[in-house]
Amino acid sequence: MLEQALTMTQRRDLWNLIGADFLGWTINDQGISADGEEDSRNLQNFLKGNPKIAAAVARRFEREYTPAEQAMHERVKYYAAQHQAESLSGQANGAPDNPMRMSEAITLHLDTGKVKPRTKLEKGKVLGAVAAHVVQSVPTLGPDPWVHDVKTHHLAAFLDTVGHLHTTRGSKTAQLASARTTLKKTSHIVKFFAWAAGERQMTRSDPALGLAQRIKELKEQVGDKQARSYAPFKSEHLSKIFAAEAYLGFNRSADYFWAPLIAAHVGSRLKEILTLRLSDIHLHEPTGIWVLNVKIDEAKNRNSARRLPVPRRLVEIGFIEYVEHVQALGADRLFPHVDFESRTLKNDPSKYVSRQFGEYLSLRGISDPALVCHSFRHTIVSALQDNNVPVNDAMQLVGHQAQSAAVLAGELTVGQTRSVHLKTYAQANRPRLNVDHPIERLKGHLDAVNLGLDYVALRKAAAIVRESTVRGPKGFKSGWSVLSKGHAERLARLG
Repeated sequence: MLEQALTMTQRRDLWNLIGADFLGWTINDQGISADGEEDSRNLQNFLKGNPKIAAAVARRFEREYTPAEQAMHERVKYYAAQHQAESLSGQANGAPDNPMRMSEAITLHLDTGKVKPRTKLEKGKVLGAVAAHVVQSVPTLGPDPWVHDVKTHHLAAFLDTVGHLHTTRGSKTAQLASARTTLKKTSHIVKFFAWAAGERQMTRSDPALGLAQRIKELKEQVGDKQARSYAPFKSEHLSKIFAAEAYLGFNRSADYFWAPLIAAHVGSRLKEILTLRLSDIHLHEPTGIWVLNVKIDEAKNRNSARRLPVPRRLVEIGFIEYVEHVQALGADRLFPHVDFESRTLKNDPSKYVSRQFGEYLSLRGISDPALVCHSFRHTIVSALQDNNVPVNDAMQLVGHQAQSAAVLAGELTVGQTRSVHLKTYAQANRPRLNVDHPIERLKGHLDAVNLGLDYVALRKAAAIVRESTVRGPKGFKSGWSVLSKGHAERLARLG
């Protein structure tokens, strides 16, 4: 068979030699290839089972290859090398069923499943950096190591050196990354090698399993920091932030104006608010309550998807009037003047609003680094807790943050938050015995939160923002320049 393989130039020769099941293989003067995924797998299995033929084919074809041909040829050379090693040692070396180079494996991994663009970019950078680190540390593995050649000590060394550094955009100097950032990088690595060792069988052992203790310590650090990273706003902060004239004067466009106000009243994340579509905001006919649907695509995770009642105060200052206004203009998003398809906002929809709000806090003399836009979420969680709202109700309103607050307050243990009762049976958003419309009770919880704001003045400010949100020949726009002639007149209307 080996002698015959050396002289093959046509597919039919190989067919006659090994049978018709492998019709999709081609061996000719240009090299060896397979027509599809199943044929490729069959060819790999055949070459693995016949390393002498693999060695012969590897010697027979030496030329420039396309990327697809190169991937197949790499496998051929791998099995040939395996045969050589077995000849020297007299025993198998435990080769994986589906060996693959790191570059090819990373590309395949990033294209597998539904991955958000930002996550895909982050994963690619981390995994590419791991591969580069292995190449630099062990040059003998070549410029593109096999996945199964990456060991736990390589990953540990990467995290101890390059992996725990972080470079911010526009900076040339790498800073020490936070525990959260390092944990996220580690998570990308763990998922990649679990995938490679599991369903793809690129390696017989998962090197990331050896990082378990490191991951545990990182999670503990993140948990400790989370407990003290953000603080809730106090009454004096809120009255200073939402003083109508100052607030409108600095936050003149609809997204800058409404996003913090909504966050302050319902405790949602900025991204969840900013990416709302008008179809996500509707009237619940049986109760007459307006609701916001936070969908899975825009929520932080699947457990964060939820339906929120619009509190009475938001309705009073004109939020629904704004919604109906942009709907009448033909918009499909809550903030149609914002280009969420731009590269920056596609990766981080809350970037500009978060930055704007941070600048506004500084302008109002609020400089505590623990007070940011995300603090509104903590403000609502704390208020619900102070009002003795049941944890399962609070979870429906603000997600897992309610659990964290309950654990910190000693009202729940970590074990209780994982209980089947709390996760499966205590569903505050579903009709049940004597409760036809749970949304009414959830709205009552939010309505009971008293922020102590001047809602009459805020309603006037909201009307001005609504008037400035228009649609022209070039599309939607909202707000006005502080240098415009009408700026002072608009602010004077608040008096």
